[in-house]
Amino acid sequence: MLHTPVATLPPMPVQRRRARRLIAELRILRTAMNELSAFVYAKDLAGRYIFANRAMHALYRAAPNEVIGADDSRFWDIPGSRAIWRNDRRVIEGGVRLETEEHLAMPGADTRTYFSVKTPVRDARGRITGVAGISTDITHFKRLESELREKNALLESVLENVDACIYTKDRARRYTYANAKMAAVVGRTPGELIGRTDEELVSAEVAADWRVLDDAVFETGETQSGEEISTTPEGERRHFWVVQIPQRNAQGDVVSLLGISTDFTEFYRLKEELARQATTDELTGVRNRRSLLETARQEFSRANRYGLPMAMLMLDIDYFKRINDGFGHDVGDKVLKAVAEACRRELRDSDVLGRIGGEEFGVLLPNTDIEGAAAVAERLRVRIDGLVLSGDWGEDIRPKVSVGVACMQGAGRVETVLKHADEAMYAAKAAGRNRVHVARGEECRPTQLQDG
Repeated sequence: MLHTPVATLPPMPVQRRRARRLIAELRILRTAMNELSAFVYAKDLAGRYIFANRAMHALYRAAPNEVIGADDSRFWDIPGSRAIWRNDRRVIEGGVRLETEEHLAMPGADTRTYFSVKTPVRDARGRITGVAGISTDITHFKRLESELREKNALLESVLENVDACIYTKDRARRYTYANAKMAAVVGRTPGELIGRTDEELVSAEVAADWRVLDDAVFETGETQSGEEISTTPEGERRHFWVVQIPQRNAQGDVVSLLGISTDFTEFYRLKEELARQATTDELTGVRNRRSLLETARQEFSRANRYGLPMAMLMLDIDYFKRINDGFGHDVGDKVLKAVAEACRRELRDSDVLGRIGGEEFGVLLPNTDIEGAAAVAERLRVRIDGLVLSGDWGEDIRPKVSVGVACMQGAGRVETVLKHADEAMYAAKAAGRNRVHVARGEECRPTQLQDG
């Protein structure tokens, strides 16, 4: 007789052990979900809660039995609950996993932001029976993000509009940031500077000048400051005052530098102009009396130190009062400028021409002995003697000068040389004007040049 095989069932103790283990695992899972600060939940196809962890109960200020079976409209504001419902439907109807931000508010409360991850729940046959999700309150982080965004926008606005070049460089001297003003200095856009070095952007001479402060920052790890010079794409020379600050990582190593460069070209030019005005005769453009005397004292000291000769000339325009009285002071000014220009053309770069006052000029001749000084004086006299000034004042004006020559050989005082040159100039006038006279004294040997 044949017997139909019968499936053998596991003993009851095995089933009980499996059931107990499953129940224990469920308890652990529930405990874990209840301890989460995030909101964990599951809903059926109609949107009713079938599970909600303890954080959800606290959020809704409701007992578990008040949450299970209810939908979101009971707890959230109407627009918010509809937004949740639409997201749930996308998961259920599309069978997709959804990651999204949800902006919700309970009645009478401020709107909060949640980051929600939702996934479909399926039965043993794979059919979707609901939706499960976990939502994290990220309101605080979103506010921080918004504040950071606002501050970054403010900082960017400041950096782009502040009247300074601002940039950062890494240890390889590559730009990692540059504002618009910095980029304009090299005729580029800010993006074109990133990743490049100065050698790729400016001339070798300018790049070498800029590298000095960079190297000092990275070598010393200390803030550096100093003047840098740049040339614009149009060839204009600009002056900048630069402060560079080392930037360190968490270990304290200098990894980059922050540079703040202020264009002070106009101030520099103003300073130069003030210095020029302080040392220059406004009418003729040559040195003024004070500057000439200061330079003479410096050259006198140098000549004494190294045993070099030095000479001084004093020139005075003959009958200048007649010119002023006969043609007017504006014409007299033209004569003064013409005489100064004639002298400038005849002198060396190392010679110093100055207006002592009125129609009197002084000339400092470094490293020049008495013979050389007398020759220079005669060349100046001849050049001025050939001047002819024509204009709407009538007759031509032919200015003449009397020149006195003195020199320093050995110890003495610069005032003595000036006095001798002045006396020699008056001697030239006394001898008939339009001539050179060489001072004779203990410090100056007579020259063979004849007066007249």
